[in-house]
Amino acid sequence: MGSVKIVQSGDFHLDSPLTSHKGNFREQRREELLQSVGRLVAHAVSEKADLLLLAGDIFDSARVRKSTFDYLSRVFSQFPGPIFISPGNHDPYEPQSPYAMAELPGNVKVFSDYEEVFLPELGAAVCGAGFRNSNVNRSLLAGIRAPLFDGIRILVMHGEVSGSENPYNPIRPGEIAESGFDYVALGHRHDFSGIQREGRTFYGYAGIPEGRGFDEAGARGCITGTISRSGVDLKFRELPGRQYLVEEVDITGASSSTEVCDIISVKGAHDPHSIVRFILKGEVPGHSTIDASIIRSFLARKLFDCEIIDRSTPAFESGEGKGLLGIFSARMEKLISEGREDREILDEAMRLGTRALCKRDI
Repeated sequence: MGSVKIVQSGDFHLDSPLTSHKGNFREQRREELLQSVGRLVAHAVSEKADLLLLAGDIFDSARVRKSTFDYLSRVFSQFPGPIFISPGNHDPYEPQSPYAMAELPGNVKVFSDYEEVFLPELGAAVCGAGFRNSNVNRSLLAGIRAPLFDGIRILVMHGEVSGSENPYNPIRPGEIAESGFDYVALGHRHDFSGIQREGRTFYGYAGIPEGRGFDEAGARGCITGTISRSGVDLKFRELPGRQYLVEEVDITGASSSTEVCDIISVKGAHDPHSIVRFILKGEVPGHSTIDASIIRSFLARKLFDCEIIDRSTPAFESGEGKGLLGIFSARMEKLISEGREDREILDEAMRLGTRALCKRDI
C-alpha cells in the first residue's frame, strides 16, 4: 500500500491589524507574515510534497488587500500539486468572502459545504468542509464518514476538538474515531498539538508558520510527512522567520539602567532578528534609577526590537522609606505576617503599592 506526502499549515491571519505594533513596523510585519506563506510553499516544494493542506483562517477577516491575494496566487501556483483550503471562523466562505470574490490558481480547492475530491493518481481522497459564517455551533464532522474506496482518506477542517460547546465547530473526539479517515488535518489552534489518535484515525494541529505577537512566542512551523492506510509518519518542522521571545531576568541588587543592561547582555546573545520581551524581576534598592525606556534604547542597538516590563520590587534598608511609604510597608508586612488574606494577592499588592509610592511604572 502506498503513501502520500503532505505539508499542513494554516491560521496565517493575513492582513491582521496587528494593533500591538506601531507605525511603519506594523506594515512591515504584515509583509513579513505574507512572506512566511511563501517560505511555507517553498518548503513544500523542496520536500516534494504531494499535497499542501491549509486548515483555515488564511485571512484575518473579509478585508483583504488585492496585493495580498495577488501574492498568494503567485506562490500557490508555484506548488506543483493540489492545495486544499478549509475556511475558518475568521475567513468563512460567504458570498462576499475573498474566496468567493477573487480567483485563485487552478490547483487550489477551497471547501465550502462538505465535499470529497478523489485523486486517483495519488490513490487518495481529500475531503473537507468550511465555515459558512463566523459561528459554527454544531460539529461539521458529525455524521460524516470517510468515502468507501481502497485508498488513503484525508479530511481538512477548521475547528476545536473539545468535549464542550463552543462556536468554533466543536468536534468531539468520538466523532474523529467514528469518521474512518486515516488523517484529519485541523486548524484553529496556533500551537503544534503533536500527532494525536482517536480509534484508528490520526489527527493534528500544525500551529502557525510565524508568530504575530508575544502570545505566539517561540519556534513556529508546519507538519510534514507521509500518510498511508497503515499509519502516519508526521513531524513538526520549524520554519525560518522572525520569532517573539519572552525572557525573565533577575536584576536583584541592580541600582541603575546601565547595570540592568549589563545583566541582560551577560545573560546571553540573542538572535538580532528576534523581538524580545524582557521581564525584570527581583529586589532592587529603593534609591535605584531604573528606566525601561533607557534600557530599551540600549538594547535596540543589538536587537531588531524589544519590550521591557519592569516587575522588580524596591527594597528598603533601615532608615529608608519613612513617611507614607513607611506606613504602607509596615501595614502590608503586618497583614502578610498575620496571614489574614491570600499571600499571593498581598505580595502583589505590596509590590505594586511600593512601586507606585516610589513613582515607578506599574
